[in-house]
Amino acid sequence: MRLRVIAIAVVLAGCASKSGVVEGPNGTLTVERFGTSLLATVGELNRQAMQAAVDHCGTLGKQVRVIDARATAAVGGYPKAVVVFTCQ
Repeated sequence: MRLRVIAIAVVLAGCASKSGVVEGPNGTLTVERFGTSLLATVGELNRQAMQAAVDHCGTLGKQVRVIDARATAAVGGYPKAVVVFTCQ
């Protein structure tokens, strides 16, 4: 039973791929999270992307200001979440 719980945790932890924070036009920043399995949920990817934005601004001693947040669950594909933000 314990091995099954560990195996499930490993599978769920591997359900998302991430990009680092990327600089965009006009001082905006973008972070993305991609599902890498059918177990990945749009909600979880969106939460991870938002947390990455908050964490990035926190390391700069600033607060996040979200400009755009999109999450898509493509039919026949894996879900994706994108957050565009600035640090203030």
